[in-house]
Amino acid sequence: MTLLERLSVASHEMTLAERFYASVQVAIMGIGIVFAALFMLFLIIKVLEKVVAQSDVDAKKKQEKQVAPAQTVTESEESVSDEDAVAAEQEQ
Repeated sequence: MTLLERLSVASHEMTLAERFYASVQVAIMGIGIVFAALFMLFLIIKVLEKVVAQSDVDAKKKQEKQVAPAQTVTESEESVSDEDAVAAEQEQ
């Protein structure tokens, strides 16, 4: 019979040192289980962050494709606009 089994069945027959050692084993196992669960939650959260971030990027790309492209001004139109502005200033 292992020490932990003896603790669950006949703890009154165990010495103080055996009970202390068994309780330390139980505490260490409990701490290990808690940290394993926390680590798993951490990994799940990180995976979900990446999935959500990727879906946000996909949604933005989809939205940009749906928006009509804005009219761009070419250099020749800019130069004409500048020349018109200079001519208008000179007329005044």
